[in-house]
Amino acid sequence: MSRIKQEQVNPPPPPRAITPLPPATHRITMDEYKKREKKDYYRDATKDASVKKVVLSLLKDYPDMWQNGNRFQTRKWRALGVEVYQRTGQIVGVDDMRKMFMSGKTVLKQKITFCIRNMKMDRAATEADLQNWEYYRHFLYYRQTLGKFEAKLRGEQWIGEDQVEDDDEDDVIFDGES
Repeated sequence: MSRIKQEQVNPPPPPRAITPLPPATHRITMDEYKKREKKDYYRDATKDASVKKVVLSLLKDYPDMWQNGNRFQTRKWRALGVEVYQRTGQIVGVDDMRKMFMSGKTVLKQKITFCIRNMKMDRAATEADLQNWEYYRHFLYYRQTLGKFEAKLRGEQWIGEDQVEDDDEDDVIFDGES
């Protein structure tokens, strides 16, 4: 009689819950935001996890600001800043919001790269691992644009999954608008 050894399979941890966006309880006009942005801004915004989550979550509604090949437009980033203020009561400058986006983009790609190259994870394991990143649930919309990037890391041909390609390189073009 042969014995069959059963491996204990640990199910992946449940996905990290998304922090809900705070309600828009603060009011500010675009002109007020522009005046306060230079001198009265939240100096620790890039270190504040709750503000970062709000910025990354709201950015989803501005695809023309984060999709590949789009021009940097200060007025759109300021509109995002107004929305961030409405939900946090903090003036977050355009440069700080862009830093949050760019660092989020970089960290996400580094995490994907590490999972694939170093840990040799398949797609499901990669996705499960990414769920552990505090900001992942607030940045899923960007993750969905990385099909070609991930396929390249896996040595696969990209067949154009329903994902907009992002072949890296900083792809936001500055047009000098202020």
